[in-house]
Amino acid sequence: MPEDQQIVQHIARVATARFTSDNASRREALREYLAAARPDVDPDTAEALAAHAPALLPSLYTRWARMFASRMFETVPREQIETLCDGSEDNDAALSLAFIMFLESARMERQIAEDLSCLDALAGGRGAGAAAEFVLAQREAAAKDRDRNQRRKAAAYKARRQS
Repeated sequence: MPEDQQIVQHIARVATARFTSDNASRREALREYLAAARPDVDPDTAEALAAHAPALLPSLYTRWARMFASRMFETVPREQIETLCDGSEDNDAALSLAFIMFLESARMERQIAEDLSCLDALAGGRGAGAAAEFVLAQREAAAKDRDRNQRRKAAAYKARRQS
């Protein structure tokens, strides 16, 4: 029988894997979240936001995963928790899904907002605004580059037609 700490570590590792393992997984998770939570955001914008959104501190993900594990110990029989933590692909997927559902709970929405506002306060109240400005600046720069490239291609085409 695994000890509680081993179970908590396994749950935290599984729950945070897609967010902290690498940038590609994090971007994919953010795109999927935006598609589900904000269907009004077009796929190109979701990709730009996912690509440029700064990674949260891994300590936040770990904190939320540990809160999830604690809640599981409060509400799920230990035998079922041990089964979920057997390392199988299906049970890891079930844990990941349960973690996402936990994050979407009203209690966690408040907790996440509180944790993120603390980060925003640490950034002088400019964390969210600075991130939004950064993403907008990146989009504007990309649009200017596209415009420049289109003008250059049009000029080259026009020159070829005139010769």
